[in-house]
Amino acid sequence: MTPRPIRWFSIIVALLAVVAAACTGRAEVVAVANSSWDPITANPTQAEWQEMHDNYGRLIVYSPYWDSRLQHFDDVLVYFDAYAVYVSSDVEDQHPEWVMRQANGSPAYIDWGCTGGCPQYAGDLANPDFVAHQISRIQELVDKGYPGIKLDDVNMLARWSDRWGHNLTPIDSRTGQPITLDAWRGYMADFVETVRATFPDLEIMHNVIWYSDSPGFSDPNIDRQIAAADYLMLERGATDAGLVRGSGTYGIQTFFDYVDRAHALGTNVLLLDQSDGEANQQFNLAGTLLVNDGNDLVGSNRFAHMAPDNLWDGFATDLGLAEGERYVVDGFIVREFSGGMVVLREPTRGQRTFTLPETMIDLDGDAVDRVTLTGGEAAILRLP
Repeated sequence: MTPRPIRWFSIIVALLAVVAAACTGRAEVVAVANSSWDPITANPTQAEWQEMHDNYGRLIVYSPYWDSRLQHFDDVLVYFDAYAVYVSSDVEDQHPEWVMRQANGSPAYIDWGCTGGCPQYAGDLANPDFVAHQISRIQELVDKGYPGIKLDDVNMLARWSDRWGHNLTPIDSRTGQPITLDAWRGYMADFVETVRATFPDLEIMHNVIWYSDSPGFSDPNIDRQIAAADYLMLERGATDAGLVRGSGTYGIQTFFDYVDRAHALGTNVLLLDQSDGEANQQFNLAGTLLVNDGNDLVGSNRFAHMAPDNLWDGFATDLGLAEGERYVVDGFIVREFSGGMVVLREPTRGQRTFTLPETMIDLDGDAVDRVTLTGGEAAILRLP
């Protein structure tokens, strides 16, 4: 009898899954190296570069500033806007037809920073020439040596405005009629799938609006968009001020269900907090650990919490292997680990006490057998 060949690929995949599962009680840290970081990254010593490698799994960076720094730190995702045409740029001057227009011919803008003059026109993803231009610009970044890209404004909701920030509906250049949301989602999904197909080895992160089809999560174009990314950035993380209790459109349970949706499509998430204070950092990390499949990311765009010399200690938490999925009890969302437990009180809930199954150690180092939390608070606890 001829022996059956060893299925090495299947074995490797299984081993990687085991390794990832073993990491569910900790999350890799990502920082946004924006201009606040310039004093640190302008001319670091070799020891300072090593400290950054030790602290961060990845950095989100900006070209051309980071071009000369890639040789020192290349675990990066470089910023690129999915469909922006920058005001007063050569692209605007040479290709005005690439800008989405209102019925009267006035330009449509991406609804961001519009205080009497938005900085970005809305590029027309229905125009194949504009799509080809965007792909060529990404190729330029790849040629510089960037291993990953953060695509900003992967908007699956209507995000167009005039220069004063008033919402509008531009014309679909393919139909000559006001663009429908379904058509726009299709154009965006087509674009990000083209990016994925053109750059199969590039690590791709989409900055998304998670509630675009909440709570049903049934839009096939959004599924296509999610599947075309390695990671989704949830820009305000679990501390998003718009999150409320429960499983409605903006409920935190629905927010976590969206992460489950991403996982089912082979995509992971970055919960990027934008708030101040260690309590909010703990809440966002707790939210990450509640959903983590072993490959999810956590971070903050607040320099005060992320600087190498002031990185929040809680990011080093490792609770070991998850012993099951999260569950909800009396307004708490809970997940148990081999080395501890995460207890999160849903936003907009009143204060209540949760009794632990045994004495544990909180992030302040205190031994506790119960935690009292108000809505929007969480406790990360380890076994003694």
